[in-house]
Amino acid sequence: MSVKATKVAPPPPKRSRLAQPPLPLHAPDNLSKPTDDGALQDMNFKVKPGFHRQFKLEASARDLSMKDFLEACFLAYTEKHGMLVRLDK
Repeated sequence: MSVKATKVAPPPPKRSRLAQPPLPLHAPDNLSKPTDDGALQDMNFKVKPGFHRQFKLEASARDLSMKDFLEACFLAYTEKHGMLVRLDK
């Protein structure tokens, strides 16, 4: 008595969840295109829990979202210290 092995197709290759990089033809001018079309861009970074709590409390005390408070902080900083990099619009 012999057992026949059935052939099974291999699993499909895993797809990356990361976005594909721009084609080399499009990459040289990707920094010069205007991006202020109302769309939002993600910013992701980690901060210490104590800083996060204080930042959130300050934003809340001023009745601002953390995003609006961050933008106000950036504006105040650049007004005081100047803007080092300017993008042409």
